[in-house]
Amino acid sequence: MSDSIIRLGVVIRTARLNTGLTQNELAKTLQISRRHLCDIEHGIHKPSYDLLCSIIAELDIQIENIFHPEITYIAKNLDEAIILMHQLEDYEVDAICVGMQVLIRGKRNNSHLAEGTISKRE
Repeated sequence: MSDSIIRLGVVIRTARLNTGLTQNELAKTLQISRRHLCDIEHGIHKPSYDLLCSIIAELDIQIENIFHPEITYIAKNLDEAIILMHQLEDYEVDAICVGMQVLIRGKRNNSHLAEGTISKRE
């Protein structure tokens, strides 16, 4: 099982759930068994090109979701964050921005520690 096949299965399963279809309903529409669809969703089997095209069309999956699902995930979370931040006062947004900067700096420092380029201070 490769990571890309697993990610593809997650994208398909998420799209199916977002449309409200069951595995049985989608499998029937695609003229495949529910077991085969289940295996695709869990990254056990990869769909043929024709089946993938049918799945994309049936679930109205955007093509970028197939090739770059992480971008869609980031964009969705970013949209949600922006909506939430509009409900905050300016000083609260400033505090969140400072917190994010601290997290990013900490992450960079930790990656240097892991690489052995910076020694830990005692």
